[in-house]
Amino acid sequence: MNRIVISKSKTEEPLWQRIKEQLAKEINDVPFGEKFYTIGEICERFNVSQITARRVLEEIEKDGLIETGRGRRSIVKKISEDISIEVIIPRGYTERTFQNPVVFKTYSGILDTAKELGVKVDFISEKYFNRDISIGEKRGFILLYGVKNSVCESLKKHNLPFVVLMDEDFPFPCVRVDKEYGAFIAVEHLILSGHKRIGCVLGPVNSISFAPRFHGYCKALEENGIICDKALIKETSGIKEREDERAFEDLMSLKNPPTAIFAGNDYRAIHIMNYCKRKKIKIPEDISIVGFDNIRESLYTLPPLTTVDTHRDKTGREAVRQLVHILSAKEESPVYSILIKPTLVMRESVKIMNKTYILSKNSEGKGGKDEEK
Repeated sequence: MNRIVISKSKTEEPLWQRIKEQLAKEINDVPFGEKFYTIGEICERFNVSQITARRVLEEIEKDGLIETGRGRRSIVKKISEDISIEVIIPRGYTERTFQNPVVFKTYSGILDTAKELGVKVDFISEKYFNRDISIGEKRGFILLYGVKNSVCESLKKHNLPFVVLMDEDFPFPCVRVDKEYGAFIAVEHLILSGHKRIGCVLGPVNSISFAPRFHGYCKALEENGIICDKALIKETSGIKEREDERAFEDLMSLKNPPTAIFAGNDYRAIHIMNYCKRKKIKIPEDISIVGFDNIRESLYTLPPLTTVDTHRDKTGREAVRQLVHILSAKEESPVYSILIKPTLVMRESVKIMNKTYILSKNSEGKGGKDEEK
């Protein structure tokens, strides 16, 4: 890196501003998402103090040209080309599908990030998707859950960047949630809280969506020396409330009933909580419950539901950001897969029988508190 000395005179604008203007021009040649100068690098290049270098970065960030996350260097945020993203919607998606809170979070993540970056987004049905795509346009594609492989093959054939939002590992670039890990941390939280008999109410354990959650449940038990009891596992559709209630009744009628329930999603958990309220079963005194997905309703149950945040909005955000980075690059750049790590949201639906555990969580600044912002 060559050192540049910018002289200062009384009639000229401040030194930091002249450096800022020079770097702002250079940003036009740096692709979106690429790393930018550090404070130290600016000091070395322009022979200035850290105070001046920090001011330069702060002012460039105020102009929306870069962004700086906690604990990492700045990256370029400016998009120099006119680019667009098309979101391909699978056959069978309806307006009601987008009302599903999990799908809606993904949808919101796409739109919010596109708006933030000034990128145009269009939605097109898989049914009407034209496989004879014109080449040369600055556009990328996001394929929502359920789009057929033939669409992926067509995009790959034309060398157009795309990202698939999937619930499983996929042979094409994708953004997906690590559901197995999410279930693992939920069940491990129950175990470390002192529960040894943990019921599991979820969808078909062999399905794409629920198999990872079931594996996470089993893994948490195994790693904590607890034998997986098949009698504690109930499969439901998750659509009919009464079906979830019957599953819970079956579990509680066992000779040795569970002290806690891991529900495959928040709706199942809420169905069980509503049943407990009608039957005067106290939560968490009589039964502890953990959900999955962190839908908005989970915050308003009585008591508020401990759950797993799958960060579905982040899947949409990451897909947009990756495509913008690819489309802004001067040279061909690979599209890669991203795995989103869920986080535990501790609320009040779990009885803590192991006081040592909750004390350790409190020392981390997390003990029993809602982590949702």
